[in-house]
Amino acid sequence: LKGSAHVFGAEEVAEVAHRLEEIGREEAFADAEEALALLEDEVARLLPALRERVAASA
Repeated sequence: LKGSAHVFGAEEVAEVAHRLEEIGREEAFADAEEALALLEDEVARLLPALRERVAASA
């Protein structure tokens, strides 16, 4: 997810995805729910731009 986010310039998505990886690695699962909610919000913000980009290339 991080790599794909970087390709599209979605640095916020990449940062939160990286944080989720750290949470898993550190087994700090108490922080996962908040980070996942933030990731969902960031992806929701990204989707319209992705849809527009796909439509423009069709």
